[in-house]
Amino acid sequence: MTLASSPWVRAARAVASGDLVGGAEILEQTGARTYAAFYRLHAGTEDGVRRALEFYRSVGATHFVREGETMPAASA
Repeated sequence: MTLASSPWVRAARAVASGDLVGGAEILEQTGARTYAAFYRLHAGTEDGVRRALEFYRSVGATHFVREGETMPAASA
């Protein structure tokens, strides 16, 4: 595997191009659940916010739970 094909570089490229969900999916595959949840939350999709909130609640990350609960997708 070359550096350019590493999951971290692919995730960074996805995020930099505005594909937060795609970046989150790649990060999830690496086991980087915290980073994946962060990008899912900030992507703002209904499914992404729900999945991020599930993770943040499971680890007691109240700051991010509060942030996610105020997002329009959380109430949809």
